[in-house]
Amino acid sequence: MHDDPWGIELYSICFTSPDHGWAGGMDANAGDESNLMEYRNGKWRYFLDLPGGEGIRTNIDDIHFSAADCGWAVGYSTFFWDGTKWREVKRPPDGYPNAVFTLSEEDAWAVGEGRYRIMHYEP
Repeated sequence: MHDDPWGIELYSICFTSPDHGWAGGMDANAGDESNLMEYRNGKWRYFLDLPGGEGIRTNIDDIHFSAADCGWAVGYSTFFWDGTKWREVKRPPDGYPNAVFTLSEEDAWAVGEGRYRIMHYEP
């Protein structure tokens, strides 16, 4: 068991190996911290390097990886992990994804609220 020193409501977790994983959620009181957590070498830490600068605040509803260098995180914003960095991916103007599944970088599917309830991402 790992204690939760951050107070974030975590909604999703995904590991790419026993020693590396990601978790995301939401906390309206996160201050300058992100709502994305990275697990590496036995420790959890805030991941601050999301597009938009340090401390970008965004909820993360779901995370899914098909490989260590191919992951998606969805919520208010949509992000793709290429193994080095997260980059923001444009989402439909009337779509709000809250669950994602990916087979590869070119084949990610999300479902959510709004006009576009089923979304297919092609970065």
